[in-house]
Amino acid sequence: MDKSMYSLMLTDSIVREIDRLAYERNTNRSNLINHILADYLQVKTPEMHIREIFSLMTERLNSLAGFKVQGLPSDFCIAVKSPLDYKYRPTIKYSVEIYRSREEAVGELRAVFRTQHGALLARLAAFFELWIKMETYYIGKLTAPVRYGVEEGRFRRTFMLPAGGEVTNETLGRAIGDYIEMFDSVLKLYLYSPQPDAGEVEKRYVEYLKNGMVII
Repeated sequence: MDKSMYSLMLTDSIVREIDRLAYERNTNRSNLINHILADYLQVKTPEMHIREIFSLMTERLNSLAGFKVQGLPSDFCIAVKSPLDYKYRPTIKYSVEIYRSREEAVGELRAVFRTQHGALLARLAAFFELWIKMETYYIGKLTAPVRYGVEEGRFRRTFMLPAGGEVTNETLGRAIGDYIEMFDSVLKLYLYSPQPDAGEVEKRYVEYLKNGMVII
């Protein structure tokens, strides 16, 4: 949905209230006025679609133990924390960004592990490599090419449009929530094992796929 610049004549008292409310909602004057008018006219903006996706994703993750969903000062991003039962109690921080415009990619997931523990970082690097290989093998032909990024203690992956049929906000919200739950569960299986077993990790991953996950 494109945006253009327009001039409006507004009373000072209304502008003061708009600015106050925009500050409370971590947005700006233009975005807030756009949202108010869209709501009044019953027109959905990209931001409204994104909030609906995040709401459904949050509902999915809040139904599971251990996840804590946090808002970010942006209409397009949300954060999810997950505890890690490992030495020094590091935390996994996931962040999800939904793009305003959708072509093949609808958004991306970032996972950040706040740790300097060498052994843990080495295991994470091995897991990321294994995960990318599994996804490339099992779902590589089912979506447009997924883009990955890996750094020390960091993982990034794009979410692609599901193949076939109309894609609803509900479909995307549930699918993103399911993906984070799957990634977190399989990651912890790998990290908590005294001797990481790639075969067991692959088995768990395939089980999730067979249970009807939407591929994104």
